[in-house]
Amino acid sequence: MMTMLYTFLFVILLGRYWLSFFLLFLLLILLSVLNLNIMFCYSEINYYFYSSSIVNLLIFLSLFMGLVALLSSYNLQQKNFLLYIATLILLLILSFSSSSLLIFYFFFEASLIPILILIIGWGYQPERLLAGMYMIMYTAAASLPLLLLLIYYMHVNGSIHYYMLRMLYTPINQFMFFILIIAFLVKLPLYGVHLWLPKAHVEAPLSGSMILAGILLKLGGYGLWMMSSTFNYNINSMIMIILITFTIMGAMLAALQCLRQNDIKAMVAYSSITHMSIVIVAMLINSSAGMISAKMMMLAHGWASSALFLLAFMTYKHVMSRSFSYSCGMLVYLPIIGLFWFFFTSVNMGVPPTLNFICEVMFFISLWLTKSYLLFVLMAVVLFFSVAYNMYLYTSINHGCPSSYVQPNINLHSNDLLALSLHAFPLFLLFHSMIFME
Repeated sequence: MMTMLYTFLFVILLGRYWLSFFLLFLLLILLSVLNLNIMFCYSEINYYFYSSSIVNLLIFLSLFMGLVALLSSYNLQQKNFLLYIATLILLLILSFSSSSLLIFYFFFEASLIPILILIIGWGYQPERLLAGMYMIMYTAAASLPLLLLLIYYMHVNGSIHYYMLRMLYTPINQFMFFILIIAFLVKLPLYGVHLWLPKAHVEAPLSGSMILAGILLKLGGYGLWMMSSTFNYNINSMIMIILITFTIMGAMLAALQCLRQNDIKAMVAYSSITHMSIVIVAMLINSSAGMISAKMMMLAHGWASSALFLLAFMTYKHVMSRSFSYSCGMLVYLPIIGLFWFFFTSVNMGVPPTLNFICEVMFFISLWLTKSYLLFVLMAVVLFFSVAYNMYLYTSINHGCPSSYVQPNINLHSNDLLALSLHAFPLFLLFHSMIFME
């Protein structure tokens, strides 16, 4: 598979758009056939790379996001643009499969460079420079203490290999625990250190927003899972409760922010903060049901949010504005877009029988089993607000008096419709819960 991946990168260098698309599609099919139909435990490829169920799922998601990003960026077939997309996908795959925590950190940070270039080079407005600066400042500043801590553990233990540290289950104190997780909380992001995300999404091109929401945020969740399974953190229960409560209140504030947004992309960006807060809480609870629900949420959110950004772009093409005020009544002119808006907002709010619904049920089961009844009630309120802003998103765009700014004479491109259709299938096909059990 790595040979095909390097071939794909070589074809990108030649600037062959459709050939690179075809090779990426073959990679996706190959990974699906080989990995997703069986349950994987830890499997070491060599000293530096390994394979497991969550790694295979995230690599599958990375390839999928690269596929739909290429498919929906048919109007941007420049060699440099394709090269940055391919480099970003390659860095993501290498970071997910790295068994050395230091190598993981290197690829974790290196993945910021291609997305920064995509935002600055192909963004729509002058504010993209500020958005890029925010993203780099937040993520780099938060991850520097993590690098120092990893170097310290390498000096103490002689190795920073994931499997060895997992066998040792190295104990850490409260201060080191916060250093370990802060880099990933910013990447997810946690409310309070989230300001870079809406700016980056609003200024990024379509492919940048899709990959950023679909897979880059999952690096934070994967890193959090990796550290929680590697180190034995003995944390005061009161501190953990305060951190979880702060995360839930942040999710509630992000949901309320969604209800007052007038920019479609900004609203979808804030909804990502709400969903990623569920991932943070599920992992901090550190129960088996919580970990399974967190993995499910990462995958489900990846497909749903990417599709919503694609829909926001398709709406923008017909209105030439991201404002709700100018986009109402789309259902009258473009019912097919209205149908996709209804489907993916329903998926985003977690209606049955989608993967989002399954992971939310698992999450509430984990709260109930750990006797976290107050957290159960607070998260129910968060999900109520989630339903409210998703309904607001759908009705504001598709219902009401048809806007005079809508241009129905612009034809829908088959690539956009195909990309949206491809987003729908994994949300129903990944019900086999064994692939999340690890």
